Amino acid sequence: EASMNFFRIGMFEPILNCIHNPKEGPAPVWKRMVAGALSGSIGAISANPFDMLKTRMQAAGSAAGAGFAYKNVGEGLVSIAKTSG
Repeated sequence: EASMNFFRIGMFEPILNCIHNPKEGPAPVWKRMVAGALSGSIGAISANPFDMLKTRMQAAGSAAGAGFAYKNVGEGLVSIAKTSG
């Protein structure tokens, strides 16, 4: 969750500054909405694969007598990319 919030909050101002010159005054609402949507999308795209991997590893590790489904994070991400897209 923290990594997603890092991108959502941390990318808002840079994206807004790319689509609106701060010297022109406050950005209109529609530009702020576009910047918010883009920063939220970047956060979701970058953090969701890791969140899904974490959840799968925790679920596999908590099953009785079962080990982790993946040897490491890299193998898990590759496997998820191949099977889930």
